[in-house]
Amino acid sequence: MTSNSQLDATTRAQIDALDLTPQPLIICDMDEVLLNFVIALEGHLDRNGFWLDKQSFALNGNIKYNGGHDPADTDQVRELIYTFFANETANMTLVPGAREALTTLADHAEIVFLTNMPDIYRDARLENLNGHGIYHPVVTNSGPKGPAAIEIARKAGEPVFFLDDTPGNIKSVKAALPEAHVIHFIADPDFASLVEKIDGISLRSSDWQETHKHIHSILDGSKG
Repeated sequence: MTSNSQLDATTRAQIDALDLTPQPLIICDMDEVLLNFVIALEGHLDRNGFWLDKQSFALNGNIKYNGGHDPADTDQVRELIYTFFANETANMTLVPGAREALTTLADHAEIVFLTNMPDIYRDARLENLNGHGIYHPVVTNSGPKGPAAIEIARKAGEPVFFLDDTPGNIKSVKAALPEAHVIHFIADPDFASLVEKIDGISLRSSDWQETHKHIHSILDGSKG
C-alpha cells in the first residue's frame, strides 16, 4: 500500500470519522455505479435548454444547446453541473440490482461510498441513500481517488475492492493500491461503449448481478 497524503481537509476528516472493522472492504463510487447519474442529468439539461451528445466519455464539449450542436462553454457546463447537484441529488434513482447486491455483500464486507462531488451536497446524497434503504458511509472527494482509497483501506481489512466509472479514478487507485480488485463499472450503455479499455483490472461491467458474483467469488476464495 503506497503512502499518499494528497487529501483536502474535508475528505480527510470524513475518512478519520469512519468506524470500520477488519473485514474485507468495498469502496464504491456513486454516479453511474450506484446511481443513475446520466438519466438524471439528461432530464436536468433538457429542463434548462440543453442536451447531452454522447460522443465521448466527457461532459465538456458534449453538453449542447437544445435544437442544435453548439456546445455550452466551460462556465455554462460548470453552472449546469452545480445546479444539477443542488436540485437533483436528493432525487436520483438506483442502478438496477445495486441495492440487492450491496445488501448481500454487506454481510461479508465493509462498504464505503467515495464520490467526487461538492461536499455541500453530501447531506442531500445521504438523504437520497436513506430513502433507498442504504445506510453506508459517504466520503466526498475531489480529484483522483487514489489518495482517499489508501486512507480508507488502512481502516479495514482485505481484500479491497474499488468500483468506479471514470478511467482517471480507476488508474489512480490501480497505482495507489495495486493489491486492490479494481472494477470498472459504467451503468449507462452508451458511455460504456465509448470509454477506453483499461488493462489489468479485475472486471469491466455494467451489470450488478455480474459484479456481485465476481466480488463474492473472490471473497469466497480469500477464505480458503
